[in-house]
Amino acid sequence: MMQGIKAVLLDVDNTILDFHICAKEAMKATFEKWNLPFTEEMFAVFTVQNDILWEKIERKELTREELYKIRWKGIFEVLGIEGPDPVAFDVDFRKNIEESAEPVDGAHALLEYLSGKYILCIASNAAHRRQTKRLTKAGMLPYVQHLFSSEKIGHSKPEKAFFDACLETLGDISPSEVV
Repeated sequence: MMQGIKAVLLDVDNTILDFHICAKEAMKATFEKWNLPFTEEMFAVFTVQNDILWEKIERKELTREELYKIRWKGIFEVLGIEGPDPVAFDVDFRKNIEESAEPVDGAHALLEYLSGKYILCIASNAAHRRQTKRLTKAGMLPYVQHLFSSEKIGHSKPEKAFFDACLETLGDISPSEVV
């Protein structure tokens, strides 16, 4: 007999919150704070560079802390921008990202539907505090029973250990009952 689904794990960025809109707004605000001109083309450079670094984190070739130290150095090099302290700039950028919470179309309806039928959980590689704040600001946290972050678990998605920790917290639910 096939078991039914009991729990749903959702990612945050580009799943229920629009990371591209949030990151672009955070980048604009950070450039403004540092008195730097901002163009749409600069965001395209950010997206490529940031994606490369997060893929390295997933492959365990880079830590989140290392990303924070090198992300803007690389972006500034590609953009030909000199002067700003890339580590301090990243601190400001992350503060601005924390304030961003633009839902993707249909996200609230999806959460409402899922939370009425399943144990709804967040599974994210982003910082726990940041995702908690963003989901609260977006009005999404009340739908969620558990917020699983790689920071708190000690393993990143898509590692098996990350999902094993989620299952352990969920208790008497088998892997086949989780999507």
